[in-house]
Amino acid sequence: NEQLIDYCLSNVFAKLSNDAKYLINILLYKIDSISPAEIIYIAQMEYDECMQSINELITCNFLEQNELGLYALTSFSREYLRKRICDDLDDDKIKKNIKKLEFDMENLMMDKHLKYINRPLSLFPKNAEEKIATLYMLKFIECSKDHTILENEKLKEMEKLFNAAQQAAPSFADIYKVAAYLYLKYKKYDLT
Repeated sequence: NEQLIDYCLSNVFAKLSNDAKYLINILLYKIDSISPAEIIYIAQMEYDECMQSINELITCNFLEQNELGLYALTSFSREYLRKRICDDLDDDKIKKNIKKLEFDMENLMMDKHLKYINRPLSLFPKNAEEKIATLYMLKFIECSKDHTILENEKLKEMEKLFNAAQQAAPSFADIYKVAAYLYLKYKKYDLT
């Protein structure tokens, strides 16, 4: 019976996309459940690509979502994958990105934009998704600092950062407040 399951999982695993296999490696390192925003931040993938790979893993019963919207490998897929970790994927990159996320989350509260209530550029994250959105928005704010040089390349980068924040925590009002404030301040870009 165990050989049959192993055979079936091997066939399914072989047909997974490279992006899905990359997410599996991330999920093998993260023992706890993980939010979609954390997966995207660690994988450094575009939202749509990442969600497509997540859906692929759910469809193949490698991944499950709990009632809080967090993802984890299914118990039987984790057991199977522990025996057969992909050697062709860049484990050092994953470890580095996970450590970067942990470091960024720990140091987030030291940022001046998180200390003051009622300031236009203040951000107050309450959960992991909002913290990740805040990380993107802090980069967004940095990008907007030299408002005399908001050329197309910088605008595209700002739009990408805003979209990443929006996708990480779509109901986090502070990201919209910050973007609206900067839009009104410089009247140079539109992020709608």
